[in-house]
Amino acid sequence: MGENSYSTAQKQASQSGEQICDNNVEAHLSKRVPSGYKAINVAENIFSKRELDGKDLWLIRAPAKTPTHLIQSIPISLMRKGHTEITLPNNKTYSLRDDIGNQEGVCSRLVVPSETKPGKFKLSKEAMFSRRIYISESFTLPPRCVPDDLTAARIPMIQPDNMRIRYTPIGFGEGDTGSMGEEPLCKKIKSNHLSENVLEADEVLTVVSPKKNGEMSKSKSRSRKKKRSGK
Repeated sequence: MGENSYSTAQKQASQSGEQICDNNVEAHLSKRVPSGYKAINVAENIFSKRELDGKDLWLIRAPAKTPTHLIQSIPISLMRKGHTEITLPNNKTYSLRDDIGNQEGVCSRLVVPSETKPGKFKLSKEAMFSRRIYISESFTLPPRCVPDDLTAARIPMIQPDNMRIRYTPIGFGEGDTGSMGEEPLCKKIKSNHLSENVLEADEVLTVVSPKKNGEMSKSKSRSRKKKRSGK
């Protein structure tokens, strides 16, 4: 809103032919900017390439309820260590973690006010984050009241009557337990039995199959002669 008011004041001054200084513009904006907001001049872009020359732009992410002055009180030397813990004046411990591999904030981009379109924003091509710091509150867990070697007794489950076992895993019951990667014995017997039946069927088909030029086999012709002689 401060940007729109600033441009409106400049337009009114140009239409009336008057020249107003920055002090008059600030006085004009002070009447329109809501409380809690600060009027800015988009002509002074602190994220331009000229302003960022020789500087590092850091992205610091902290919990939403963390006061800004607490973040500003963290020394830069601690942030450069990569991972550390610090107790701030609010008597809370925070963990500082550096995204060294650039895995979490790889898609983070900076949005800056547009110089040509008042009230609009754009993605900055010049301002790129050189480092990303993540601040999170640390919590100390209370000591355990129960020893580690003490486990709760299991309550036996009540099984319904007349239940039947329908699934028997490998190693259950008597007989050959089998092993991992080996075909069970029952499947081997079944597969061998099927292969023998297939062989017998192939032999029968070869006996009954017709010969060349449509001639019937000897066994089939003999059976027909016996039927005729029986009549």
